[in-house]
Amino acid sequence: MADKQGNKLMLKLHYHTYPNSGKAFKVQVYSPYIFLNKTGLPFDLAAKTWTGGQKPMAGNDLFAGDWQHSTPTPFMFGYPHEDRRNRLYLKVGDTKWSKPLSFEPVAADMQIVLGSNSGNTNTYVGLSYSEGLGKYKLTKVITIAPRFLIKNTFQYALRIRQHSTNKDIVVKKGETVPIHELQNDAPSQMSMAFDEPNLTW
Repeated sequence: MADKQGNKLMLKLHYHTYPNSGKAFKVQVYSPYIFLNKTGLPFDLAAKTWTGGQKPMAGNDLFAGDWQHSTPTPFMFGYPHEDRRNRLYLKVGDTKWSKPLSFEPVAADMQIVLGSNSGNTNTYVGLSYSEGLGKYKLTKVITIAPRFLIKNTFQYALRIRQHSTNKDIVVKKGETVPIHELQNDAPSQMSMAFDEPNLTW
C-alpha cells in the first residue's frame, strides 16, 4: 500500500490452517508495528537507509496534525525489508532526529533525549513498546509519552520552572502538566513556588 507521496506501507500475511478441514485456512493481514503518540506534540518517523539517511514513512503527512486530537491515532508502519539491522528515527516538535532505534527485543521501556535545532534545549520523551494482546498479538505497539509530568495535588496553584531559569509555568489545583523541554545551560532540577504575589522559589 502507498500514500499520496508514494511511500509504501509494508504489511504482512499470517496463515492459519484449520485442522481436519480439508486444508482450509485463514489469512490475516496485519501491521508489524503500530505507533501511538501521547506526547501532545507533533512527531515524525523515518526508516534508516543503508547509507544512514532517513526514508519517510507512509502516512507521514498525517503525523504533524494528529497531536491536536484528544485521542491519539494508531499509525501503522513496517520496514521496507526484513532485516535485523532495521532501525527507526524519531523526532518530536522541532527537534533533530533521534539516534537509530531498534525494536528487536520483545519489549522495552526507555528514555529518548532529542536535541533542538538551536542546540539550547533537549526534549525528553518516554518510549515503550510490547507485543499486542489478543488479535493484535502479531503486532508490536510502540508508545511515546512525556517523560516528566507535574501533578498538583495542593489546594493552591503552583509555579514550576527549571532551576536557575526564568521561564515558568502555572499548574492549577488538580492539574497535570507535562514538562517537555529542559535547557542545556541549567541543572536538570525543578524549582516550585505557590502562585501568589510575594512568591518565594
